[in-house]
Amino acid sequence: MKNKIWKDGWKKIITDSSLRSKLVWIYFVLIILPLGFFSFYAIRRLNELTREQTLSSVQKAFNNTSASVEDELNRLEGVLDILTMDSIIYRVSSYDTSDYTYMQRLEDSNQLATTFDHLKTLSGVSGIRLYVKNDYLYSNQQRDIIPDSEVKDSRWYQQLGEALSSSWYYPGDFEEPPESGHECFSAMRVIYNPRDIRQPLAVLRVDTQAQRLRQLISQPESTENGIFLLLREKEVLLSSSDTITPGSRIPETAAAVIGQEQNLGPNSWISLLAQNENSYLLYRSLPVEGWYMAVLLPYEDVYRLSRTLRLEMLMVVFIVGLLSYGIALAISRTTLSRLSLLAQTMHAVEQGDVTARITPVGKDEIGQLMGSFSRMMERIDGLLEEKVAYGREIKNLELKALQAQINPHFL
Repeated sequence: MKNKIWKDGWKKIITDSSLRSKLVWIYFVLIILPLGFFSFYAIRRLNELTREQTLSSVQKAFNNTSASVEDELNRLEGVLDILTMDSIIYRVSSYDTSDYTYMQRLEDSNQLATTFDHLKTLSGVSGIRLYVKNDYLYSNQQRDIIPDSEVKDSRWYQQLGEALSSSWYYPGDFEEPPESGHECFSAMRVIYNPRDIRQPLAVLRVDTQAQRLRQLISQPESTENGIFLLLREKEVLLSSSDTITPGSRIPETAAAVIGQEQNLGPNSWISLLAQNENSYLLYRSLPVEGWYMAVLLPYEDVYRLSRTLRLEMLMVVFIVGLLSYGIALAISRTTLSRLSLLAQTMHAVEQGDVTARITPVGKDEIGQLMGSFSRMMERIDGLLEEKVAYGREIKNLELKALQAQINPHFL
């Protein structure tokens, strides 16, 4: 029952509505509706393609930056590996004074300083130092061999303790100002007595300038507001943006994700809320345990191009729709004006004005209909004239017959 009522209602609307309304609905259904669906699909697809392209571009830049930072850290680790294999390091660091004259110490210290210089030149590290626990007197201008008494009260030295692997530090870990005047990232390793591995002899330290790492993570041109970060756990060591300063903590939403490789792949983009705006996060672990490279990319950067293109597309669709509507309106007015003129003429004839006429306009169906109506009215006029003529002849014949009947009576 409801379907029949609904069907009858639609049928009544279609049959009873004006032709102008029908043309407007046809225009909407055949032009505006498909154009709107196409625009919606195109904009959605454009957003997806823009997102994929932007994220892919940023990921390439991020991978290159991460690889460069990783190479820099590996360079420091490599220098430590080379030096820990050097027998001079152990002789200079040992407590045993037997058969180790002052001249041998001086010769070894000078040779070690030369080795340090060569390694700095070849590897590009900014500094190499050896903190020894003995009280030997070493004389070299570079001050590469330093008694640990000068740094034993430092926080970083106390944290180092008797670590069995390399320990890493960033400029914020050092209380004392850098000797070179440049902030440094440092890799340190405890040197143990080969005869008693429980006895630490010295601490080997290799530095690279923080500015070098800062240049490596400086923001590539692929994004405007993307932030590249060097992290230690949840702490920011370096940032490509002034909005996040070294030593600060990363947003809690990012902190909950960083380091969870078992649940989320390290090369997967993650959506989260950071700095009060929706962002994408990509992170990657570095060779140093607990250190990560990360990039925060706001949605604004990702969809800026697509938003611009979307506005342009909507403007084009609006203009095309407006022009199409104008053309459709002009065509409908031309068509409806002739139909309206034909309807008015027919109505006049219906009211009894048989002299009403219409001049055919155009050669389409409406023009042909106007021509047919004109010819029909002309035919009707001819028939009316014939009827009048026949009527007159009948009257004449009737008069003649009546006269013929009257004449004999007079006679």
